[in-house]
Amino acid sequence: MLCSTISGGPSAEQILAAASAAKWATSIRFVQIGTTSAPEITLSGAILRSSAIQMMGSGIGSVALEEIVLILSKLMQASSQVGFQIATRELPISQVGEAWSADSATPRIVLTTNAP
Repeated sequence: MLCSTISGGPSAEQILAAASAAKWATSIRFVQIGTTSAPEITLSGAILRSSAIQMMGSGIGSVALEEIVLILSKLMQASSQVGFQIATRELPISQVGEAWSADSATPRIVLTTNAP
């Protein structure tokens, strides 16, 4: 799988051309996750015909909502099974200003309606 945060314009075109030229035995998934380079690409039909490139975006509409919910459910189940934890600090919502101006995002601040 190829992921690119700059995948627009010439950079995306070069990545796709290189992937096509590599002639890998498996398919290649190009995931477009940004447009820093340019918002559009010009794609040669020859690149698509000569390779097994799959193109997809990474936005909310790139995966069906039902699939996202299923994937997140499986992720949560797997996380709890292996003891995955994230360090957090609870703050009441009345202290949102303190949370906003915090010097560090670690531990992650969680605003609650019932924190002490």
